[in-house]
Amino acid sequence: MTSTQRVRIAAFQLLYGLDAVGAPDEPEESVLSSLRDSVSEESEELEPRELRQAEKLALAAFAGRRGADALFEELSPGWPASRQPAVDRAILRLAYHEMVSQKTPPKVAIDEAVDMARQFSTEKSPSFVNALLDAAMRRLAGQPTDTVEPNAC
Repeated sequence: MTSTQRVRIAAFQLLYGLDAVGAPDEPEESVLSSLRDSVSEESEELEPRELRQAEKLALAAFAGRRGADALFEELSPGWPASRQPAVDRAILRLAYHEMVSQKTPPKVAIDEAVDMARQFSTEKSPSFVNALLDAAMRRLAGQPTDTVEPNAC
């Protein structure tokens, strides 16, 4: 596993944790500290600098979650963020942030998100995550898109 992949997975775990505890827009240091400790315990390979990068990535994705959720709801009105499994929601928000921040090529962000869905979520999640992020990529590029529903994936 590359350093970038370790950072991305740690960011996903932190983002999931922020969502799970219902953190405010600017989470308290005690919440972040607890989440960092939890992620560090789960990933022995994660270096301190990678954890700092993951936290920065997770906080940026968390700050942009409302924009991500709004776009995903437009693209999949039957499956708004509130109805998605929390794992999928964190994966989608992280990939959306990577796409709009333009730090990661969109296709790479999608591929990595699908891999995380395969690793951490349900059997049906990878195809839904792929379809929704592909539609998001096209929408962000100004191309027409169809709606996405999990049963159609």
